[in-house]
Amino acid sequence: RGVADRWRHRPHVVDRASGPEDGITERQRIASALDELPDRQRTAVVLRYFEDLSERETATVMGCELGTVKSTTSRGVARLRELLGEEDA
Repeated sequence: RGVADRWRHRPHVVDRASGPEDGITERQRIASALDELPDRQRTAVVLRYFEDLSERETATVMGCELGTVKSTTSRGVARLRELLGEEDA
């Protein structure tokens, strides 16, 4: 959870919300949804989309194969979409 915890405190995350209070709520929704993912999926999603690492860099950090990053990230994003109730999460 260390990577996800660091993400929660990053000020550069852009929100789709209209005001500061809405932005906090949106970040909280995303953080809560990330907490619901299995550790490996959460790590892959955070590294790819919040830390902006390439698939290859993510594989190196996670100590796994490139294909594992692709499949794990795909499953994690699909689950986030379900949890957030969004088609285009």
